Amino acid sequence: IWLPPHQLPNRERIEQISTSLNSGMVIYIGRRLAQAILVIYIVATIIFATSHLAANPVDIMLPPGATDEDRTILRERLGLDKSLIAQYGIYLSHLLHGDFSTSSLYHVPVLPLVLQHSLPTLQLAFAAMLWAAVLGISLGIFTSLIPGSVLDRVVGGVISIFQGTASFWFAVMLLYIFSVKIGWFPVAGNDAGWRAYVLPSLALGLAPFVSITRLTRSSMIETLSQNFIRNVKARGLSSRKVILTHAFRNSLSPVLTYSGILFGTLASGAVITETIFSWPGIGQLSILGISNGDYALVQTVALVSSTAIVGMNLIVDLINLYKNPIALEKVRISGSL
Repeated sequence: IWLPPHQLPNRERIEQISTSLNSGMVIYIGRRLAQAILVIYIVATIIFATSHLAANPVDIMLPPGATDEDRTILRERLGLDKSLIAQYGIYLSHLLHGDFSTSSLYHVPVLPLVLQHSLPTLQLAFAAMLWAAVLGISLGIFTSLIPGSVLDRVVGGVISIFQGTASFWFAVMLLYIFSVKIGWFPVAGNDAGWRAYVLPSLALGLAPFVSITRLTRSSMIETLSQNFIRNVKARGLSSRKVILTHAFRNSLSPVLTYSGILFGTLASGAVITETIFSWPGIGQLSILGISNGDYALVQTVALVSSTAIVGMNLIVDLINLYKNPIALEKVRISGSL
């Protein structure tokens, strides 16, 4: 029998409140998971539709002199002889059972192949985000302390130049100068240890570096102008403690959210960088799948990448929730924000 908290003994009151808080978190996480599953389903449907609007894989996979019988046999083997609705139903059924079909290009199961190529892409994305976040946050904090100064304007001008620089051009210039001309780093592949990561991570991390620097600077400037910072300074705390302990911690939430989104985007959108540096990741794998009409491979790469982005956004949202005591308490009590 449920009783109002004020009518319960202390121990039972605590247990009832704890159960209420836990149930609220379960409801909230369940809603977010349901939203994530819905997004993945919509993405899977869009991937199926767009892949069937592309060129006919039969025309790509067969030589020019193939007979009509060869074309019919291949269409039946790929399941393209069935109606589009039937193909869609089979596609969803296979996804639910974890069957992502077999690559017509590599003749192996698609999912293990994509996961195998995902590791180099994740390693490259992590290296790119590492330097972009460390340098971007540091530079953003530094410039937020000297807004409007000559040095702040110089840094802002350099950041603007980087923002207007095309990533593929920057990658090609890095490759030409430091690999072809000077020979400090390998031209292609990831077999040279840490040296193989330097140029691709610099090229891939340029755009995140610009975004994180500007976001950190603006967030820090806004936080430093708040009344609680003036109160903290009035208590006689050192400038270092005020900046790092109070200002930066309160400015971190938007930076963390955006960095999580950027990491998911990098991990799934490194196609140009991987192609230029011949990096054996899912970006290069997707290019091979598209050029050879490998439906199953292209669909799986797109679906795995989209799932990674959705999952990363969910994790970042939950981290931000736990960093906000007011929002956390509201979710625990009502199950929603």
